[in-house]
Amino acid sequence: MKKLPVATGTEFEANKTVKMASTVRPTGWRLRGRLVLFCLIAFFMSFGPCYRQGFNGKGDLPFGLEVDRRLFRQWIMFSGYGTDICDVRYFQVDSEGNEEPVDRFEVLEYPVFSKAPRSVRRLKKPANVVEMGRRLCRALRRDQISVDLRVVSRCGSKKGWISRHRGDENLCTMPRAVPRERKRP
Repeated sequence: MKKLPVATGTEFEANKTVKMASTVRPTGWRLRGRLVLFCLIAFFMSFGPCYRQGFNGKGDLPFGLEVDRRLFRQWIMFSGYGTDICDVRYFQVDSEGNEEPVDRFEVLEYPVFSKAPRSVRRLKKPANVVEMGRRLCRALRRDQISVDLRVVSRCGSKKGWISRHRGDENLCTMPRAVPRERKRP
């Protein structure tokens, strides 16, 4: 093993020209320039959707300024995530025509929302909405003889909410969809 020379106090003080790595922080005009650039980019990102949607973004601004509207992006409510979910409200109609809301978690005996299976919590397609209605009909028939269960639902799409069920039909008396047979060549 090779021994390294040990510096004494005087030799160490004489060779103390080692530079420490310093961080250069912007000051003065550089700091103001970065701040102005950040504010301009933030304004552009937030004003773009407002210009196209809120101010009718046709390209004509006040003071005779004309702007190419393609510069500003358009705000879209559902671009991907919200397109596969339905907003659903089940209700039961009695013989007098009174509507009473039905909590699907309570009827299917899930005391806590988070304990219910995902297929009960998130209804993604109109077919899932009808199938859940049939499950609710079976559960409600245990307590009552005749059940009039209806649903109002809307599903998210890239164009916004689309109404799927309006509560006109009794889900318990709807005919079950029969799958079509495929024609084989």
